[in-house]
Amino acid sequence: MKAQPRPRWTRTVGPLALVGLAGLTSCSSLTAVFDRSPETSLDQVDDLLGHIERAHLECELSRQASMSVLDSLHTVVAPEFRGDAILAHQELLANLEASKAQAVVLRESLVPMTEAAEAVVLTWQADLDSFVSPRMRERSLERLQSTNDLYAEVHVSLQAAADFYQLYNLGLGDHALYLGNDLNASSVAAIQEELLLVTELAGELDARFVRCMDACQEYVRETALRGQLAVPQVATLASAAPAPAPSLRPGNQP
Repeated sequence: MKAQPRPRWTRTVGPLALVGLAGLTSCSSLTAVFDRSPETSLDQVDDLLGHIERAHLECELSRQASMSVLDSLHTVVAPEFRGDAILAHQELLANLEASKAQAVVLRESLVPMTEAAEAVVLTWQADLDSFVSPRMRERSLERLQSTNDLYAEVHVSLQAAADFYQLYNLGLGDHALYLGNDLNASSVAAIQEELLLVTELAGELDARFVRCMDACQEYVRETALRGQLAVPQVATLASAAPAPAPSLRPGNQP
């Protein structure tokens, strides 16, 4: 069972931004280039965008990790299994530990993202009092409210995915523990209902990851700073081969 890749909106912040997916940082490449000090409100906006991109990445990695442990379970309980049961169970345990570790990373991404969001909102709200024109103040307040709504969807969906992921790993842990003492045809036959249930839970978990990833994409699409947004590539009939999905972070553009 493989998690299918999804098209992405990307932020491109210039040729000097050489930060790849494996080295996500919250600081903007533009900040590094121009060495702005003190931090501006747009730096805070850019910082929050970076954390939301990280949330997208961690959801994608969590999808892969959660599917890997489920695949290991399916392998060892498959009727046609003819391999080494001990090695197969060890692989299940290894993938389970990797999935648990990824679940911790996913949950931990909530904290800096929340702090960055609070900084953006506090600055934006304070700046509302500085408007001279009531009409411009009203427009800015409307934009703040719509941005808040977009962020709320990211936060709620990430929290829901992290909570469900933890429960999912606990359930897989019970399966691994059960099979660790009793791994044979009759023991597998005795837990067919539980195996169906954990497969259904995997589908629900994947849906939660996708919801969070979509929310992150919508936030990036709607709030990325001018000049940063690149539209996802779409394959055409003239294409010799489908284009690879671009990364969320700059530095991997063709």
